[in-house]
Amino acid sequence: MDALLLLILTCSFGLCLTETTKYLNNCSEVNVHTLFTIEENIGNSSVMYNISNVDNDTFYVNKNDFVSTRLDRNFGIIELIKPLDYEKVKLFQYNLTCKYRYSMNIQVRNIIEGSLSFENSTYKAHITSDQIIGSVVIPVVKIKYSDSNPSDIKLDVRQPEFLLSYINPAEYKLQLKKLLTKRLYKFNVTAYLEKFPNKNGTAVFIISVGENYIPKICKACENVQTYKIMSAAFGTSTAVLALITVVTCCKLSRINGTKV
Repeated sequence: MDALLLLILTCSFGLCLTETTKYLNNCSEVNVHTLFTIEENIGNSSVMYNISNVDNDTFYVNKNDFVSTRLDRNFGIIELIKPLDYEKVKLFQYNLTCKYRYSMNIQVRNIIEGSLSFENSTYKAHITSDQIIGSVVIPVVKIKYSDSNPSDIKLDVRQPEFLLSYINPAEYKLQLKKLLTKRLYKFNVTAYLEKFPNKNGTAVFIISVGENYIPKICKACENVQTYKIMSAAFGTSTAVLALITVVTCCKLSRINGTKV
């Protein structure tokens, strides 16, 4: 029972490949071969077991739609006669009588029929060089998927200055990972399923970097010494009032683009 559980868990994590026909010398060997792994949607008389020295009177399976037995001389054949769909059944169970009665299992392996793709083939953004680490560069990057679990999606960001952080299933945001040293970054990001490398999707990211230039349009803002002089001459309250006035003046002048 422990061995069966281990095999089931192993296959569930995608480490178990579809098996070929198991050739057994006699019915007693079935005892350690009760689990067979097969890809979904494969049927049409796929032979799972070929067992030697089988007696026709004690070789059959319980009535079901997917598995049947037949004899070929003294060889007992166990076949999958109808495809199993992973979305409907992940572990199919049936009973086999081969001299003794065995509880048999078919582990169905999922086949990803669709593929991954980004919502956009190209993403562009412009940021300033003074952005801090963790700053959001592109707020939403969506990945389209079919016939797969979005929690299985992996990302390969081929630029060390940036990373894609998780927001929701198949939704990410591009953030700054390292300080920027260039004016232009152009790189690819690949979304893939770890066990299905041929089902990936790639997008191009183009990030331009500019200086954060703020014109010095408020002369009063440049001379901090003024506040020290006012504080000494007229008292702290007067200096604070003057500071508030000048800061407000600076904000308005920057908005209007005028000098004060």
